[in-house]
Amino acid sequence: MAEYEFHEAANIFPLDEEHLGELAEDIKREGLLCPVEVFDGKIIDGRRRWLACKKAGAKPEVVKVSPVDPVAYVISLNLKRRQLTKSQAGACAARAEKLKARYAEEAKERHAKLSGRPPKEKPVPNCAQVSETGRTRDRLAEDFGVSHGTVDRAARAIRDGIPELVKALDSGKIAANLAANISAYPKSEQARLLQEKLKKKQRSSSPAKPPATGQPQSQPKHELSETYAKNVADCAITELRRIPKANPYRARELSRVQSYLSKEL
Repeated sequence: MAEYEFHEAANIFPLDEEHLGELAEDIKREGLLCPVEVFDGKIIDGRRRWLACKKAGAKPEVVKVSPVDPVAYVISLNLKRRQLTKSQAGACAARAEKLKARYAEEAKERHAKLSGRPPKEKPVPNCAQVSETGRTRDRLAEDFGVSHGTVDRAARAIRDGIPELVKALDSGKIAANLAANISAYPKSEQARLLQEKLKKKQRSSSPAKPPATGQPQSQPKHELSETYAKNVADCAITELRRIPKANPYRARELSRVQSYLSKEL
């Protein structure tokens, strides 16, 4: 099986590896339901499916895609099918903003090279520049359903925080404002502060209810498993979002799906 790196746009969203074993078992039984998508030789959608196939010893189906805007493409595929906290969404928006800024800078350099003109010096920050940066941040914040302040705090935590702090933010174990506060401390202190906050949060949370005794513990049927249902739903959402907005039959098909869901639910 060929090896692929993960595309930087795909890494806008955190990679959930917690239930990777369950997904691998599903793939062993049912095969891969949705293909892995590759752009510029890197996986842009389907990182978990790719890792689960490797774990299951299965060869995944790989298709090539050519999105005009890889950042927007990844957001459109993942935002609706992910259950993100506000802080997690802020971290995703912060990564998207940084990547968009990098792509814009690279586009300017390519244009300067093709035109034969030397690239302009980076401008001194001014109102116009800040306004453009702010507009990008505000658009992404709106897309992710968070405030631009949450995006800023998440960005500071990602930029200045130790890897353990960023991982806690991505996993939803710590809020963006707290992560930003901890990231302001020296890196030698951040690990200690993070552990203190996580332990305090763990103590304040109520203990899980123990399972009832005397009842046989059996594994649910594959068709009733949460992982299987989630995978099928994700694939359905992904395929529906592929219908171009300009397609005259898009509204009809989405209405048909909506009618079906109304009857089922």
